Amino acid sequence: MSKGKNSSKNFKGDGKQVSHRGHKYWTHEERQGHEAFQRDIASRKADREARRESRRQVRETNQ
Repeated sequence: MSKGKNSSKNFKGDGKQVSHRGHKYWTHEERQGHEAFQRDIASRKADREARRESRRQVRETNQ
C-alpha cells in the first residue's frame, strides 16, 4: 500500500492504478479503440490532403 499525503492520487476513481507520471494505465479495449480512432483521424487527414492537391491541380490547368 502506498503511503504519504498524495497516496490517494495514485488511484483513479475506478480503482485502477495510475503510473508515476499520473496517467491511467489503459485497458486492452481502451487502447484498441484509441488506435482505431488515431487511424481514422490519419486517414481523414490524408483524404483531405489528396482533395486539396487535386483541387490545386485543377486550378492550375484552368488558368
